[in-house]
Amino acid sequence: MHSPRTFLIAAVVVVGCFALALSNCCAQIKLTELQLSDKKTYLLKTSTGNRYAGRVDLADPTGLVMTRRNGRIVILEPHEIKSIKKVDDTFYAKSFQQMRASLQKEFGSKYVVSATRHFLVVHPPGDYERWALPFEQLYARFEAYFKTRGFVITEPEFPMVAIVLRTRNEFVQMAKVRDIPAGVVGYYAFHSNRLIAYQRKIPWRNSSQNWADTMDTIIHEATHQTAANTGIHSRLGVNPRWVTEGLATMFEAKGVNNYFKYPEFKTRINWEQLHALRELYENGKVEGTVEQLVNGDSVFDHDSNRAYAVSWALSLYLAERNPHRYVQYLEMLQQDEFSSSLNASNRAKYFFKAFGEPAGIEADLRRFVNRMPKSEDK
Repeated sequence: MHSPRTFLIAAVVVVGCFALALSNCCAQIKLTELQLSDKKTYLLKTSTGNRYAGRVDLADPTGLVMTRRNGRIVILEPHEIKSIKKVDDTFYAKSFQQMRASLQKEFGSKYVVSATRHFLVVHPPGDYERWALPFEQLYARFEAYFKTRGFVITEPEFPMVAIVLRTRNEFVQMAKVRDIPAGVVGYYAFHSNRLIAYQRKIPWRNSSQNWADTMDTIIHEATHQTAANTGIHSRLGVNPRWVTEGLATMFEAKGVNNYFKYPEFKTRINWEQLHALRELYENGKVEGTVEQLVNGDSVFDHDSNRAYAVSWALSLYLAERNPHRYVQYLEMLQQDEFSSSLNASNRAKYFFKAFGEPAGIEADLRRFVNRMPKSEDK
């Protein structure tokens, strides 16, 4: 089977051809009946003895994607599937109470599971306002930000799980299991639908500074999580990385994630990214980057600092100067025919349709950046 990313690009709506690949092992049901609109619950047994109950979202000759009742996504190759049968005519998510009990059992007495309207937050024992409330506050601000730009977000289907671990060591151990690169301080996993971070404790910084660093990570990853659960990004499709990372770095700025308290434009600037971008401009390393980001994600692999800085600036520019087109572009990416076919050619076509030539946008972007204040004090 291809990588999950490749598989999702190749996914098709109707799975008639997939039935041929599984005809010998799945006699319980005709897989040609499985479609994206089929909201039934199926029980799937794997060749290794695992059992999964959930909704079949995508399937093609290379494999199957199932969403479980806790929001986790399972991706399997045909040879991994022993049997599949319908067990319920409906599909529904687990309740907050069920998932909360499951999380408490998973993490034990050393952690507390707090519930908000949209989140279940696993954290060390302590103040609800300190640990859980920031997630719900971000959700409300995220919703307001897009509502003012004409994008009405959808209500999450599943409780969003956020895990804030006590130490870096715990995080590293969990990251190893999930093959997360070293140096990462937090991440949101599309397949598990979980955000995982840890409480920063750098010895030479005071508790307020460490908490600010922790919150910066949480805001970035919670933006990914919220966007993926509200229709801004797709968990089943392929999202251009400049779009996902650009939005998350935008929301790190207090004026973006809390506009009503910080309405000035300078508060909507991510100063860390702006300083990095100005240095890139001074060294002549920005030209052509917008087109590279539009066509693919490889810039993130070989020059992540440049990729993040330009993605942030491009997203802020579009959201500030072309908000309606920016929203239309996000909506376009979520349409099935787009999200399942985002090769380089199609990515360029959709960008051009929304904004015009990348070279022209890059020139406008530089003028936009040049007009930004030199420092936070001005």
